[in-house]
Amino acid sequence: MGEIVNFIDHVDKATLEIAERAAATFPGIIQAGVDLIVDTEKENARAVVLEVNSNPDISSPTFPGYGDQINTPKALLEYVLKHPSAATGNKKASYNPAPQYSYTISDNASLRELGNSIKFIKQAALRKGIKTEDVDDNVFIAKNKKQSHLFLGCMPESTSLVSRIICNDKSFLSSFLKYKKIPYFSKNDVGEKLKIYRLVLIDGAVVSVLQSIHEGYKLNTELGVNHRWQEVTREIHCKFTEIASHVISELFHPYLSGVTIIAEDISASPKDQEWAIRDVTYKPFLAWHHHPDIGIGRDVAGALLDSLFESEDQTITIQKSIHIQLGKEVSFKDLAEKIQKSAARFGISGWAKNIQNETLEMLLEGAPRALDDFLTTCQDLMGANYGDIIRIEEYSKIQHSSFVVVS
Repeated sequence: MGEIVNFIDHVDKATLEIAERAAATFPGIIQAGVDLIVDTEKENARAVVLEVNSNPDISSPTFPGYGDQINTPKALLEYVLKHPSAATGNKKASYNPAPQYSYTISDNASLRELGNSIKFIKQAALRKGIKTEDVDDNVFIAKNKKQSHLFLGCMPESTSLVSRIICNDKSFLSSFLKYKKIPYFSKNDVGEKLKIYRLVLIDGAVVSVLQSIHEGYKLNTELGVNHRWQEVTREIHCKFTEIASHVISELFHPYLSGVTIIAEDISASPKDQEWAIRDVTYKPFLAWHHHPDIGIGRDVAGALLDSLFESEDQTITIQKSIHIQLGKEVSFKDLAEKIQKSAARFGISGWAKNIQNETLEMLLEGAPRALDDFLTTCQDLMGANYGDIIRIEEYSKIQHSSFVVVS
């Protein structure tokens, strides 16, 4: 233990900038404590970050052993009052259905196992001409010429720390909702009259709704595991969209969020039935919404990027169509599913089929970079290369809604 000394007036500007940059690396943090170790023996002091705390001790600068006091609580309260992030009467639309997701295959359950929400966002970025840059396996940057957004998984950087704390601690979430007088469902078993609905919201608006059609479902199991989902976005009652939007606003407005509602019938007014909030998350699993078991899929990832990147700043990606014929004999009976999944992964539409002498023919449409990545994947799957291709030529726009393998 040592004595606390207010040393801020004696720290060089470069060192302070390192601390600020370190804090800014973590999205959604309003206040942060940055611990530095500084080598002052050399002419140019060299600072190294030891750690960043999201919940720092504010009493130390307020009551230092030596030096001037800094009224940290006052500064924090002034910031909060100037930048309110809780509900202030949300005036935005509470309902904005995401467009249809077209890149489907017959086995939706199998495709959902392909990967996490990151892959759907990156696929949407490919289609929209937005570049992505990986920081590590879970963190990436989406950017175009004017804007840049950092993602942790599917969570945009604007999601506040307090939203994450409330959503992660379910006992805290329960207490918080009860304090806000929002009905919360704490039972383990769902009664026969009640159904489970999963909603996804972007910037406070409902964009996709699923209904669980699994029988004998218990709430103390992980939500969604081994369950079937039916898409019911168009059926939701307007009052339920307002409720979900209000809940998200009260939880400090996570930009992308999931709300689980227990209700008798989400298409009817909540005034006439039993209902409650069961869960809220800032990292909804997008695959269920892109590939429901019954009904159309919703392009939640695409809607998220459309919302984050201003419409006048979005790059209009030129969709390219190409026709390919492979000279090498290829029987893709065992590869058909993998080819179809790869097409969905890269947002490619069109078809593939075997023609005479087991020659592979494909008609493809997608963003130029997505087509290149898809062809590379196909070459790896089939052990082929461009030298085996008889013909590759640009083709007129085909406007297929999905990718089909013709057996």
